[in-house]
Amino acid sequence: SESPSMIPPVNPTVISSAPPSASLTMQASPSCYSVEIRITFDNSPSSTGYVLAKVDDNSNESTIDLFFPNDDSLANQILTLSPCLEEGRYKFTLYDSFGNGICCSQGNGEYRLTSSGVTIARGGEFRFNEKVFFEIPTVGS
Repeated sequence: SESPSMIPPVNPTVISSAPPSASLTMQASPSCYSVEIRITFDNSPSSTGYVLAKVDDNSNESTIDLFFPNDDSLANQILTLSPCLEEGRYKFTLYDSFGNGICCSQGNGEYRLTSSGVTIARGGEFRFNEKVFFEIPTVGS
């Protein structure tokens, strides 16, 4: 776990008036695979955000997507995103600037990453961040 000062500076994509179940879907093409990112926020989503990055053979990361709410309008709401990712290695990092994750001291938040019906990762109990490395396509897809 890293301290809040270790969180990389980013220019966040902000959705401040999202409906209770916001979603973004990108159409799959033969050269990409749909991945579902589902986040159920806790009571204080303004402390939460994520970065999705592609990792190359030299461990260099290129940010593909990021999301950091600027207020608490998504408290206890679900955000579902379905980016279409090319074959390769990726890193998903979920941040919480309060250091209490998204479960369970400030509500019952959780996250889940899936692709082709395969759960890549899920959780919610962490401190300042949780990192998940995964390959696309997933085994079994």
